[in-house]
Amino acid sequence: MEAIAEQSYDAMEAYMMARDMASDKMKEAGEMINREHEAFAEANDVTIIEGEDSKLDGKMEIANLVYDHYNEIYLIFFKSYKQEMYLLDAIARKDINAIEQNRNALLSTVEEGMENLKEVKLYEGDQTMVGATRNLLKFYKKEAETDVDVILEYFEAKENFEKIQKAFEAIKEKNRTQEDVDTYNGAASSVTDAANAYNSGNDASNKERGMKIDNWNKTAERFTGKHVPRGK
Repeated sequence: MEAIAEQSYDAMEAYMMARDMASDKMKEAGEMINREHEAFAEANDVTIIEGEDSKLDGKMEIANLVYDHYNEIYLIFFKSYKQEMYLLDAIARKDINAIEQNRNALLSTVEEGMENLKEVKLYEGDQTMVGATRNLLKFYKKEAETDVDVILEYFEAKENFEKIQKAFEAIKEKNRTQEDVDTYNGAASSVTDAANAYNSGNDASNKERGMKIDNWNKTAERFTGKHVPRGK
């Protein structure tokens, strides 16, 4: 199930729902056993001493509430995270139409995610996971609105240069005019500038993405570490 969940948001959502249903079934079974246990004790005049089992039940109840919050936040995060993967794949393939489609889709998931974060019920007032997710969504928004433009400008400049280069090389050297040379040099300069901007922006974007995702993961670890009961 976990391998399937990596394929898409819908699969991840279905995986989490199935996991929650299984958890609910286990909880119901545990409650049924407790009821039978209590009924047997009452029928046989046996006194039940509360011990480690009841403590464990209490810890599990708290853990379930903590992970309910985690899962709600995770799905908001994962939807835009997965959509960005589609965008990056389109960029790697230099598919202009797919880039435009996927950056618009990313903006849509970011907007949806921002709205959903407003509706999230905090666990014990802890806003850390909401904050980390909001910061990551802001990065995705900037990436789709600004960074992609730089990438498209580079692709356009490169395509334009290749056309001009092909036409220029088709002209015999002795027949090339100054205008031909100037056009070629201008296109070469433009593609160099666009490539520099693309490389610089790509490096900065990769670094920021890594930092934001690392922060999200560490925030999630601190959140569960703080709120999920440990040990006896």
